[in-house]
Amino acid sequence: MAIEESLQQGISLAGQGKLHQALSIFEDILKDCPDEPRVLFNAAVINNRLGYKDRALILLQRSIDADSSFANPYYYLGQLYLQNGCYQEAYEAFRNTIARDIEFASAYEGARSAASAMGLSIIADESDVIFYTGGYPFHGRSMEEKGLGGSESALIYMARALAAKGIKARVFCNCEKPGTYDGVRYDDLVDFHIYRNLYKLPVLISSRSMRPFKLDLQAQFRILWIHDDVNVPFLENECPASLPIDRIFAISHWQRDVWSRHFSIPAERFFLTRNGVDLKLFKPVEKRVRHRLVYASRPDRGLNVLLKLFPSIRQQVPDAELHIYTYQLPDDKLNNVVWQQALQSGVVTVQRPHLTSPLPLYPHQGGGQGEETFFPRPWWEGLGEGGELIPGVYIRRGLPKAALAEEMATARLMVYPSTWRETSCIAAIEAQAAGTPIVASTLAALPETVLDGVSGRLIPGDPNTAEFGHRFVETVVGLMNNDETWQRLSRGARHRTELLYDWNIIAKEWIIEIQRLVDAKNGNNLLF
Repeated sequence: MAIEESLQQGISLAGQGKLHQALSIFEDILKDCPDEPRVLFNAAVINNRLGYKDRALILLQRSIDADSSFANPYYYLGQLYLQNGCYQEAYEAFRNTIARDIEFASAYEGARSAASAMGLSIIADESDVIFYTGGYPFHGRSMEEKGLGGSESALIYMARALAAKGIKARVFCNCEKPGTYDGVRYDDLVDFHIYRNLYKLPVLISSRSMRPFKLDLQAQFRILWIHDDVNVPFLENECPASLPIDRIFAISHWQRDVWSRHFSIPAERFFLTRNGVDLKLFKPVEKRVRHRLVYASRPDRGLNVLLKLFPSIRQQVPDAELHIYTYQLPDDKLNNVVWQQALQSGVVTVQRPHLTSPLPLYPHQGGGQGEETFFPRPWWEGLGEGGELIPGVYIRRGLPKAALAEEMATARLMVYPSTWRETSCIAAIEAQAAGTPIVASTLAALPETVLDGVSGRLIPGDPNTAEFGHRFVETVVGLMNNDETWQRLSRGARHRTELLYDWNIIAKEWIIEIQRLVDAKNGNNLLF
């Protein structure tokens, strides 16, 4: 008899109260298939009903070991722990149930019962603002420990700034180390689902995710905080205009206008805000390396262009250095022939068939038909801190914010011939705060972040063209050699960040806007 047929027969007998007969069938299946998770689970249930609790616990654990994505064993395990007075274990089991099936309603009540038995108010507090985000794992001190993406950094900064103003903020994310940091509580996403099933949320701010707005939850006010262009994967087949969102917080005029057009969202549904910077961390220093350039972004955002231009810069400034700081590096697989080409030229154009990996790495948009430009694998393998890539080019990976701030402040310029539609660019804001002028392209929102002639220089045109390359190199070399102009731009960069990009100022604007919107919705019902 097939496993499925035998399993269903056993379940049917159990439903008729014929427990011993059902158990006999399950045990026969397990003799031949000892790791069948559904059979292990059902055998555990029967053993428990027959009073063999220890045996039931063993079988449940075996079921979980066989298939950890199966929610039912965790739930039943929670029930057994609850019955035995093991409340902490029960809570964790129910939590694991919800992590695998957020619609498992009984698991929420189980979690509430376990927490109540421990005298705890189940992950509840008096939070004023709830942040929700997916993406890369982080916690409240991640910036102090490793490199972190711009949107994750922005969320941490904003939560800290709100907490400093007396606003009780809580963050639900893919949390590496749950806990309270700088007055802000950080928990895992599964805890969000427990929270939203048991409590009414105050102001909900979802960063880079539509998911909360599709859930059955109670929230006083719902905000979508956007960081991306409209062409990112998580927005595919999404229509924010149709979701219950009270306001969309956009981080640049360019981003607001693009989203408004693309999704047919009226401009009045947006609140225009900005990304910011820690002005105490990113600040000018007296000593700089005169001919040091920095690139502080992901490799796919213009590094291929910069590496083609850098030899021309070094030809005119022989001691020029290019330091690359990035938290995310590619993992391409080029064959040996292409590898050797890469070692010689730095950047190589190859045909797709030359790749051993099915996924190409960062195509160069200006390549010929069927050709793409790739960064060679050796750049990302076996490099120690400060390892040299090609003459004058170095890479540092995953720098914490404090270390990045020190490095940024020693540089003469940040060079960013961006091919990416930046919606703001935190790296550019951080560079300006350090008094480091920027030479960049004019793509997307960069002209808002970097003011041409005040905090840097912007080069118009397609970064992949020879004309752009000539003007970019000329501008960079000129600023490396012209102290008067550089000093003016350095002062302008710092002054601009103090006026516009202080997180404390931005947090004040958020509080005013949220309170205004809540007042408009609920009358004079003060939130903060």
